[in-house]
Amino acid sequence: MKTGSPCPKCKGANHAHVEKIVTFGREPLAFYNVNFLGKKAKFEAFVCKGCGYTELYVRNPDNFSV
Repeated sequence: MKTGSPCPKCKGANHAHVEKIVTFGREPLAFYNVNFLGKKAKFEAFVCKGCGYTELYVRNPDNFSV
């Protein structure tokens, strides 16, 4: 869905892009800014508005090496 493709579950084309995930007016949810392989990772999500299927991506993947 990140690339504009339809939802893999329901084939829907209506998606929401969630750039920052917050809970009840507090700071971003813990997994939004976590220690991942020794570095900070920020995540974004793409949600199908038809069925709720969600894809989660690391926003800065070039910063990581295994």
